[in-house]
Amino acid sequence: MEFGDLRLPAHFWKKISVNPATGCWEWLKGLDKDGYAKSTTVAERTISRMAHRYTYTVLLGEIPAEMQMYHCCRVRKCVHPSHLEAVTLRVNVDRCENYIAENRAKTHCPQGHPYEGETSL
Repeated sequence: MEFGDLRLPAHFWKKISVNPATGCWEWLKGLDKDGYAKSTTVAERTISRMAHRYTYTVLLGEIPAEMQMYHCCRVRKCVHPSHLEAVTLRVNVDRCENYIAENRAKTHCPQGHPYEGETSL
């Protein structure tokens, strides 16, 4: 997959810069409140969509409805489809740096006892 692939429109490529250190295709235009690339197309109406989902769909294929996009490069404004992976919500959360993933990774309680089996409230 090359930068400038003709399957994406020329006006789209003008909104992307390649980071030579990481190979990320960094989005230069609007970002959403979480820092993800947002694309707006005007053609009789305004359509707003996530730019990374668009590049993935055009260059690699459909994203299953129950899947989310995980940025393997950890750069939210990256739209390079090779840096994206379609994963479940659980996998996406577990790969992120947050308290949920931290707690799921724990194998022992603060007193040193191993966590075993299912826990319920």
